[in-house]
Amino acid sequence: MANPDFKNMHFKDIEFAYVHLDQPTVFDMSENASKKVDPSHPGAKYSLTFTLSAEDGEKFASDCLQHFNERKAESKKISTAFGAVHGMKIRDDGLYQVTASRKCVNAGGQQSAEIPVIDANGDAVANRGFMGGSRGTVLFSVYPAPNPSSGKWGVSLGLLKVQLLKRGAGGGDDAGIFDVAPRDEVFGLPPVAAPASAAAAVLDDDIPF
Repeated sequence: MANPDFKNMHFKDIEFAYVHLDQPTVFDMSENASKKVDPSHPGAKYSLTFTLSAEDGEKFASDCLQHFNERKAESKKISTAFGAVHGMKIRDDGLYQVTASRKCVNAGGQQSAEIPVIDANGDAVANRGFMGGSRGTVLFSVYPAPNPSSGKWGVSLGLLKVQLLKRGAGGGDDAGIFDVAPRDEVFGLPPVAAPASAAAAVLDDDIPF
């Protein structure tokens, strides 16, 4: 039976800002940037950061909050009010910057598989080292998770699959990717009970890409 905590979402033909799919990274606080590491390195993860328009970003933030409230109504383990969409921030230019990731070692201590990366025809992409400025489609799961630093619950974004449509020439650096709660007005939704249709598979291969 599918775990209802996981809700699959996807965005088509969006711009990627920072891409770490060829080799995992960890965030180096001293340098305020990501650095490439071996998959066995503590905290190593594959990740993809993409940008959304203000309109799309606000809707996405609202969808995340609604899913959180649905699960909170059904789960006793979620012990706080909503904290943040982990890995999301609103940039100075009004665009939303969102990071989805997958840890290289799961909670059970097992090595995680690489993120599937395919092209427009559905074939595996051999050169996974593409850069910011590239465009494509991203599939990820949204699920409730606590923030170890603040102790507050929010939602995390688990990266599932990527489709590369156009290779870019590169973006900026990885500075400034934080767990930030979006504007307060985005989260003006009341808690609602989880509908029976809330259940979603962890990986949805029916997504047409």
